[in-house]
Amino acid sequence: MTSCCMCCPAVFYEELVERPEAVARRLLSACGLAWEPGVLQFHDTARSVQTASMEQVSTMAAFLVMFA
Repeated sequence: MTSCCMCCPAVFYEELVERPEAVARRLLSACGLAWEPGVLQFHDTARSVQTASMEQVSTMAAFLVMFA
């Protein structure tokens, strides 16, 4: 399996949906990280998520283009 860069294995959506644990384990291994069961339970966190939504990113990009 190849990818766009040599350091990261390719990930195919179909395989990720059908075998998420196997794909996650392969990616973690490629990064030199240990497996943790919480990897597949990302949705069970009590902490708030603080990443920008696609809308927020698009709005900021449009703002930056207007004033560039």
